Formats: sequence, structure tokens, C-alpha cells
Amino acid sequence: MHQLIYALVEAPNRDDALASGNAAFDRLVGVGPDTAAVFDYYVTFDDETTFVAGKARWGELPVVAPVDSDEGSELLERGWSATTEEFERNLERVRAAVDEFSTEELMRDKELARHACYNLGAYRGPSLFIYDGYGGRFAIATNSIASSSPTSRCGLFRRTSTTEPEIARQNRHDSLNQQSATFAISVG
Repeated sequence: MHQLIYALVEAPNRDDALASGNAAFDRLVGVGPDTAAVFDYYVTFDDETTFVAGKARWGELPVVAPVDSDEGSELLERGWSATTEEFERNLERVRAAVDEFSTEELMRDKELARHACYNLGAYRGPSLFIYDGYGGRFAIATNSIASSSPTSRCGLFRRTSTTEPEIARQNRHDSLNQQSATFAISVG
């Protein structure tokens, strides 16, 4: 399965935002000794060498755009909409399963009810579309953006990947003590 996902990161400029986004996605594909892969790969939209991802699959998208720009806010809205739609879809599946199935049926994962529970509580993986700069879930996009000062900026990255299941991890988010820039960076 291929999908676009996004990472919201704080950075002082475009290059640092891109580097932070790549670091977040490196973690999601398992680069490093302390990370487990939840996606197979990622491709940035400035990569001209691929024919199955990035521009080849998704068309022209910005590599980097300020979140407070039209392009950046559109990317953020698309990512947040995808995240909330998937959450609501899984929540409805869980509610229906609890109402319809017996305990034994739930234990047997009838109609993938337990899988829907897993997706509902996931911190990483294909049911999430926005990540922080550390590759953890970005749960409250609106609060983070609303609390940013006009000069503060965050980076939004987009990526494509194939997925593999993994145990959910907790979100890790550290604030930078510097003025940050708001950027949207596309990867796919």
C-alpha cells in the first residue's frame, strides 16, 4: 500500500526543515539501532530518480512550503483530514464490533475488530498521516499551530511508503528553544 504521510517539525529555515523531516522519516523506515520500521521506504518530491513514488505517483507537490502559506496550509489540512477520517473510520468499526460481537468473537478478531482497536490506539503506522519531527504521531495539529507565534514556523513533510504492522510507540516531542520557521515539505 502506498500513501502520503506528513511530519510537522520546527526548524529555523527550509534546509533544516527538510533535514528534520528526513530524520523523522528515517526513523519510520527503521534507520538507526533504536527504531523499528513501520514503513518500507520514503521518497521526497525533489527525487527525480523514481518511477513508482513521489512525483511519478502523486504529481507535482511542493518539496518545502511554509505552513502559513497557501500550499503549506493545504498540506496540513489534507494530512489532518486524512488522520481524522481514518480515526473516525476505525472508531466506528470498534463501536460496531463491541455492540455486535461476543467476547469470544472479539478475541478471534472477527471481521478484523481487534485490528481496528489496534489502529485506533496506534502511535505509528498506516492509520496515521501526520508525524512529529521524531517520527511519533502528531495528535493535536490545531493546538500546535494555534500556539505558534506569527514568527514561529513548523515543517510539514509528506511521504509515500508501503507499510508493515508494528507495536504502537508513544509520541515523543521536544520543543526547540529557538525561533522556528514553518515549512511544508513533501515526500511521497
